[in-house]
Amino acid sequence: VNSTILAVPGVVLSMALVAAMMMGISLLVPEFSGWNWTFALMFGALISATDPVAVVALLKELNTSKRFSTLVDAESLLNDGTGIVLFMLFFGTFSGAVPLTSSPFTEFLVVAAGGALLGYMVAVACIFLITKFKGDEMVQNSVIILSAYVTFILAQAYLHLSGVIALVAFGLEMTYHGKLLFSPKANEFTEKFWDLASFIANTLVFIIVGIIIAVQVKITWASLAVMAGVYVGVNLIRTAVVFIFYPLMKRSGYGMTVRDAIILSWGGLRGALGLTLALMVSYTLSIPEDIRDQILLMTAGIVTLTLTVNATTIRKMLERLGLTEVPAVQSFVDYSIRKR
Repeated sequence: VNSTILAVPGVVLSMALVAAMMMGISLLVPEFSGWNWTFALMFGALISATDPVAVVALLKELNTSKRFSTLVDAESLLNDGTGIVLFMLFFGTFSGAVPLTSSPFTEFLVVAAGGALLGYMVAVACIFLITKFKGDEMVQNSVIILSAYVTFILAQAYLHLSGVIALVAFGLEMTYHGKLLFSPKANEFTEKFWDLASFIANTLVFIIVGIIIAVQVKITWASLAVMAGVYVGVNLIRTAVVFIFYPLMKRSGYGMTVRDAIILSWGGLRGALGLTLALMVSYTLSIPEDIRDQILLMTAGIVTLTLTVNATTIRKMLERLGLTEVPAVQSFVDYSIRKR
């Protein structure tokens, strides 16, 4: 429940606040005077989705509450889909990929709900096929991989639905009902395959963005100052959104404490998703060149700063707030040393 609150109304509110901040910057900084609400909302959508992979790994390493780790992980999965759908609502006006035939709210519901339904249906079909080839690991994994790509391509390219949300629904259904039907070897191979594919894709995105910025983006002191200011603003907006919904999240789902809210605010890292969407903007010629360069530079800067500042300090925050669980053996050793 709490993950859904942060991933849907939370991302929408964050997008609106980031857009308002960018419009304020456009009035104060001459270099950003070409911004309008469409550009601002598009940027707000792509930068509002969190990607706390490093934080989730650290939470597991430090033996923090599984409840809290699940909340952070689930939010990152769900808000990716929300962020992409919101981004496409505004980006589609320039690319023609998602023509708005109705209100943005109706379009959002159709794209999101349709994607989830498609992912579920493909997963059911995939599970049915796997049961027919039970015991053959190679066939099982081939069906899963093929189904995942078919789900995304069918949703994104042909039905104009959210491919990310479709894949989330596909993965949830496959994990909940399908995993028990797979052999242990098939499960092990599938996990390793997708871990490797994810690592390669993330690495390629960072390399491509770095090359494009070095080659074509004109970096000025003013743009760097704005980037640093937007980074601070994005963190403040993330904190505001978490605490605005805190009273509701405190009483719903597994509940939430103030300490959880603080870590959730600071651990809202940005990653490959924002960079990928910024790359799409940078190659859309119908968007003015200066706007494209500014969006790419700010996105890359914010991603870099959240990974180098937020991610590296989150451990200290967890320890200070007492959210780490010390293993019993370590506690005994510490006690023994102090006693001597």
